[in-house]
Amino acid sequence: MALEKSGSRLFVNMTGNNEVGVVDREKTRLWFKTWPVTAGMENTSDAVSTKPIIAYFVVTRMPPKLVVLDTDTGKEITSVPVGQGVDDLSYDSKLHRLYAPAREGIITVVQQQGADDYQVIAKHSNQERC
Repeated sequence: MALEKSGSRLFVNMTGNNEVGVVDREKTRLWFKTWPVTAGMENTSDAVSTKPIIAYFVVTRMPPKLVVLDTDTGKEITSVPVGQGVDDLSYDSKLHRLYAPAREGIITVVQQQGADDYQVIAKHSNQERC
């Protein structure tokens, strides 16, 4: 799950369904909708960015990708490759970077350069010095 810091939504990573659930925490009635994740299967870790570019991120295992979704529409914006077996995902709001640690000690670093521009800028293993 990932909380939107500048809004009232909670994003729920629905791994078994290849979907993301969206819940509004402030409505008096439960408001819930789902968005499909089609760029890959077995979504695992997730995160949400903050202003100025707000996006929802989810990692898939087959194939191993970081998938970027628009938080207003749920539309998949882009995806980039990450290491096999990512088990966590962190967003750095100052540097606008995502860190995706995976099995074998590999960490993929993805730079958020624009609303639809994400680039892998580094892949480090525990065998290398970061």
